[in-house]
Amino acid sequence: MRALAIVAVVLGGATGFALGWLDVGPPWSSEDARGHPVAGDEGSAGGAEATLVRRGTGSEQRLLDALSAASDRHEIRWPWPSEPEDAADDADDPVAVFQAALEMSNVMARRLRLRDAVTALAETNPLLALDLIETIPNELMSRGMFRLAVDIWAQGSPAAAAEWLIGAPAGIARLALPAVAAHWGSRDFATASAFADRLSGTPRTTYLYRLARIERPTGELLAWAGKFRNDPAFAGIVERVVGQLGDDVDATLALLGELSGAARERGLQAAIYWIARTNPDTALELVAASTGNVWRNLYPDLIRGFAEKNPERAAAFLAERVAEAREEPQHLITTPGLAIQLYSTWAKTDPDAALSRSLSLDPWFRDHALVGVAPTAHAQRPDIARRAFDAITRGSYRRQAIDMLIAMAASDDDALQIVRDFGYSEIDLQDVVRQRSSVLRGRTIDVDCPSDAVRYGVR
Repeated sequence: MRALAIVAVVLGGATGFALGWLDVGPPWSSEDARGHPVAGDEGSAGGAEATLVRRGTGSEQRLLDALSAASDRHEIRWPWPSEPEDAADDADDPVAVFQAALEMSNVMARRLRLRDAVTALAETNPLLALDLIETIPNELMSRGMFRLAVDIWAQGSPAAAAEWLIGAPAGIARLALPAVAAHWGSRDFATASAFADRLSGTPRTTYLYRLARIERPTGELLAWAGKFRNDPAFAGIVERVVGQLGDDVDATLALLGELSGAARERGLQAAIYWIARTNPDTALELVAASTGNVWRNLYPDLIRGFAEKNPERAAAFLAERVAEAREEPQHLITTPGLAIQLYSTWAKTDPDAALSRSLSLDPWFRDHALVGVAPTAHAQRPDIARRAFDAITRGSYRRQAIDMLIAMAASDDDALQIVRDFGYSEIDLQDVVRQRSSVLRGRTIDVDCPSDAVRYGVR
C-alpha cells in the first residue's frame, strides 16, 4: 500500500460520527475486509502507528469529483505554492528532482516533489531510491518515503523487497513489511508466510498480522492460523482472521473459543457484525456474556449487523437500550450517532418503514432517527426526506440533517438547491462548497498525493 497520512477535521456532534456509516467512508486508518477498523495492523503490534487508509469509494468518490469540478467552476483558490521556474528542466531526472526538493522551504511542496521523485526511482531503481531517502533530514517524512518506496518495489518484486528489509532498522522494517505481506501474500501466500520465520520481534508480528487479513478460503485460513497456536502472535492473528470468515459463524465461534480474556473480547469485536447478520440470537448471547464494559464496544457493530438484515429488530434492540438507560444511566450507549446510523441504513432499503418507525418514537429519540432518515432517503424518495425533516423538532438536529444532505448531494449546485428547498436561504454557494470541503477533510485524504493536495489545499 502507498504511504498515507490522515487529515482529520472532525465534524461536530453526531454528524461526523454518522457520516462514517453513510457510504461516505469511515475515517479509520486501517480496516478489515468489510471496512471495519482493525487496531494495530500495519503500524506497531500495539496499534500506536497505523499507516494504511482507504481511498474514496461510493458517495465519497462522487463528492471528490464534485469538489474538483466545483473548484474549477467557481474558481476556489486553495493555498498552494507556485512551481519553481526550473521545474520543467529537472522533470526527466528524478535524482535531480529529489535533490532540488530537499532545498524547498515549503513543506507541502517539498513532500510532493520528493514523492514524485521517489515514485519514479522506486519503479526503476529501488535501491537508489532507498539510499537517497536516507538523506532526508525530516525523520517523519523519510519514514513515509521508505514506506512508499518499499510498497512500489514490493508490487513487482516482493521477495527482493522483503530481503532488503531483513537488514533494515527494526523501525523501518515494521513500517514497510505490511506492504510486502499484502503484495506477496496475495500472489504466493505459502512463500510469503514462510518468510515470517526469518523475522523476529515486532516486525514479525506486524508482518503476520497483515498476512492474516488477506482473503483466503475458510479452510485455508483456519489451517494457517492453527499453526500459530503456541506462538505469542496467535491471539492477534485470530482477531484478524475472524474478520475474514464472513457469515461462517461456526468457524468464527470455533476460533474465538481458542482465546480467552481480553484477546477473546477483541476477537469478538472484530466478528460480532458478521455473527449478528447471520445469527442474531447467538450475537446477543455473546454480548450478554461479555465482561466489564466490553459490551459497549460491541453494540455499534451488533446493531449494524442487525440493521442490514433485520432493521426492525435492530430498532427494537436500540429502543430497549434507551429504556434501560433511563433506569440505569450507566448503560447509556445509545449515542445520537448510533441512532442516526441505524435509521440511515434502514432508509436505504425501506424508507417508508424507517420513517414510520421514527415517527413512533418518543421525542428524545425521534429526532436522532429522523436525522438518519432524511438525508439517506432524499435521492430516491424526496417526499420521505421532506416529511422526516419537517418532523425534526430541534433546530440543531435540523441543521445536522442539512449538513448531511449537503455532503451527500451529487454536486454543489444540487446541494445548493436542496438547502433552498429546505428553507435555508442564508446558505450560499460558497457556504455549500466550504461545507462539502470540510466533510471531505473529515474523511481520509492522501496528503502525499499531488492531486488530492492540489484539490483540497491540504498543508
